[in-house]
Amino acid sequence: GLGGWALFRMLNPAPTVETVAVPSVVDLTEAQATEQLIGAGLKIEVKNVNGDEETKGRVTAQDPAAQTEVNVGSTVTISLNQGPKTATIPKGLVGQDRKDVEAMLDDLKFSNVTSKAANSEDANTKPGEVISISPNEGETVPLDTKITIRYATGKSNVPDFDGLSRAAAIREANDAGFGNPAFVEKETSKGTPGTVISQDPQAGANVDRD
Repeated sequence: GLGGWALFRMLNPAPTVETVAVPSVVDLTEAQATEQLIGAGLKIEVKNVNGDEETKGRVTAQDPAAQTEVNVGSTVTISLNQGPKTATIPKGLVGQDRKDVEAMLDDLKFSNVTSKAANSEDANTKPGEVISISPNEGETVPLDTKITIRYATGKSNVPDFDGLSRAAAIREANDAGFGNPAFVEKETSKGTPGTVISQDPQAGANVDRD
């Protein structure tokens, strides 16, 4: 009867569930967090996530939150920062067209790519040809790393032909990446016969080599 049930419950009380407050493990290493949680009688589940370089190797979040009362033996999930996502800058980019290189880096999910015209370049480079890349080809870097592409403009500074012979002027033009200049003969008392007395474009002008 009812009295018998009450007596049974008095003699055999319902087992109590032991609880514990979840320790705070954010900003700890995986080993430190494991020690804290296991020491509190809890289980641990690690979820690897990507984050910034500063907190790489540390716990960035936990569930349940710190100080939550849970049953002993419960599982706490921690988010462990593996650092930023990375990729390797391909080799063989130098010498390719700038637009092709930009497309390749975009396909690899690099998000901070800038292309800049070179301040100086070899006379035999083509317009848009990549002449350098920073960081270097083959380096593995975070996807948000600033990558700078330097490309050729296809332009050179016009040499100063004043006073040069026809042969010397041609040689200077070719060395600067230009074709043979067009010469116009003109009678004048200025300068030595057979030498250049004027030019267009002017010396120092930055113009297309083609």
